[in-house]
Amino acid sequence: MKKHILSHRAVYSGGAFERGLRRVLRDVALGSLLIQSDPKSGEPLLLHTMVPDAVRDRNKAVNTWVFLLDAQVRGPKPNL
Repeated sequence: MKKHILSHRAVYSGGAFERGLRRVLRDVALGSLLIQSDPKSGEPLLLHTMVPDAVRDRNKAVNTWVFLLDAQVRGPKPNL
């Protein structure tokens, strides 16, 4: 069974790590997430997601490693 490796970056902060990851894993599939805080409640909101096929397809997702690239974790309520 084929194994998959992909990367998901947090838009605005994870882009700093993409270049280094591409140097090591040249053919890595890239996805992205945009999570921002709700101005009223402070709860995280998922505003955008682009998911590579290796995650969307349940049969492939079983053998997929995902690197989450995020340069910051803020306060008591991190992005995830």
